[in-house]
Amino acid sequence: MPSYYGTEAYDFSLFEPYEKKVTSSAAPKRAPQKKTKEHPHLKVYPKVQKKTDTKKAIKLQMRANMQKSVKVFAVMALLFSMLSVKIYCNVVLDETTKEITKLEQKLAVEKSEAVRLQMAIDSIVSVKNVDEYAENVLGMMKMEPGRESYINLSKGDEVVVSGGKEVNEEPSIFRQLLAYIF
Repeated sequence: MPSYYGTEAYDFSLFEPYEKKVTSSAAPKRAPQKKTKEHPHLKVYPKVQKKTDTKKAIKLQMRANMQKSVKVFAVMALLFSMLSVKIYCNVVLDETTKEITKLEQKLAVEKSEAVRLQMAIDSIVSVKNVDEYAENVLGMMKMEPGRESYINLSKGDEVVVSGGKEVNEEPSIFRQLLAYIF
C-alpha cells in the first residue's frame, strides 16, 4: 500500500516515456482505407483555383472592399456617438446630483431656521408673557370667581315671517287627538 504522508506519494515514473512491447509476432494492423467512389454525385475541385484578373473583377473587388470599409466606419461612428451620448448623460446626471445636494443642504438650513423662529414665536406668545403684558402694560387684572355674571339671550321660540304675514298655527290632528284624550 502506498504511503501518502511523505514525498513517496508522488510517482513520477508514470510521466516517463515507455516503449510499447509487442507480444505477438504478427505485423501491426493497418487502418482501413477510405473508398473514394462512395459519393459519385460529388465533384472534387482542385485546392488552388486560378484567379481571373480582369478589370471588371478588380473593380468589383475594390467596390466590395470600399463598401466593407464604409460599413466599418459607420459602425465605428455609431459606437463613438453612443459613447459620447453616454458620457454626456453621466455628466448631466452628475451636475444634477450636485445641484440636488446643494438644494437639500439649503432646505436643511431653512428648516432649522423655521424651527428657531417658531420657538421664538412660542416664547413671545406664551400664556405667561400675555398675562404679564396685560397686567403691567394694559393695567388689566385677573377675574375673580365671584365677579362672573351670565347673560340669558334666549326669549323662547318664535317665528318671524317676512312681508308682514301672520302665521296661523293650527294644531295637528295628532295634537288634537292627544288633547281630547288627556
